[in-house]
Amino acid sequence: MTDGFDQIIEPELGIEYGVLKGRQNYGPVFFIKMPSGETFHKQGNKYYRMSKGLSKRTHCTVICAENHTDELSKKYDIEVISQYLGSFEGKIQPCRVIGIGDGAKICLSWLCHKTEVEKMLLINMPISHELGETVELLGAVDKKNIKFIYGDGDPSYRFTPLLRRMYADVCVIPDVDHDFKGRTHRFVSLQELI
Repeated sequence: MTDGFDQIIEPELGIEYGVLKGRQNYGPVFFIKMPSGETFHKQGNKYYRMSKGLSKRTHCTVICAENHTDELSKKYDIEVISQYLGSFEGKIQPCRVIGIGDGAKICLSWLCHKTEVEKMLLINMPISHELGETVELLGAVDKKNIKFIYGDGDPSYRFTPLLRRMYADVCVIPDVDHDFKGRTHRFVSLQELI
């Protein structure tokens, strides 16, 4: 056991995926994509704590992915997820995704097109600089199983009225900034929404 996870997968030096193994042949598989520059230990272990809470609540396998460049994420995320989605005696399990910050943007932009994603929870996904790209992405995906969460202190919070017009499931959390500073417990509890 490493860093509290049951397994650490390192497909390339410095690129880590923490895995909490669920019951055998029990799904779905949960995938958490962290914001860039974050590690499992940063900000009070909140990503590990979210993973652990999700694992304990659902008894499912949880994969927590550090975030590197889009290209490295594209190369390894699907590979690592697929390893677990296909490990249930040949039966493909569905995948549920939590994306945080720019990790949410990565999940929305390509992960939902390449795996058996049945639900997505996108937390404080940046919009301000790429509004047109976000509108285009939302137009290209099935939005019925996607939930957006924004803190009212997040810079992209100002775009929530637009998101609501384009898309119904947007939740705003009061007194929360982009990083959930001082609100780790609130952040960890978001795993209950998926």
